Amino acid sequence: MTERSVSPPEAGRRRPADTAVARPASTAAAGRRAGDTIVISGEVKASEDLTIEGRVEGTIELLGHALTVGPNAKAHAVVKARSIVVWGELEGEVTASERLDVRATASVKGDVVSPRLAVADGARILGHLDIHRAGRTGTGSQTGKEGEGKTRARAARRP
Repeated sequence: MTERSVSPPEAGRRRPADTAVARPASTAAAGRRAGDTIVISGEVKASEDLTIEGRVEGTIELLGHALTVGPNAKAHAVVKARSIVVWGELEGEVTASERLDVRATASVKGDVVSPRLAVADGARILGHLDIHRAGRTGTGSQTGKEGEGKTRARAARRP
């Protein structure tokens, strides 16, 4: 009798679930995902990257990690993360220690603190922006009394 190895029928094949949802590339990154039917009220703390596809109300704390707010997500929260990418709606106090990336389909409303900000055409931002680099003061557009490089934005960009 001849011995032969047989691989499972699914090995090397893409399952329909892999292709069913076309998500932005950043939401496919490693980490956890809160799906579009999930509603979270309260406090979310994690030591890994997180993608939100549903609704969150409360606090999201991912110090040292990335948060992605998916295209259909709605977050009304105090958010603290290393980097934040917004495709959907984000409202509240937002602090990104490295970067905030607001994509074309996104809406951000509230107070934002981040050393780097990227805003795509069509994105909407309404609120107070505090854009500064660590260790630097007195530079940039200043509206704050302390002269810390604060910028105030009160216009929403519409597509």
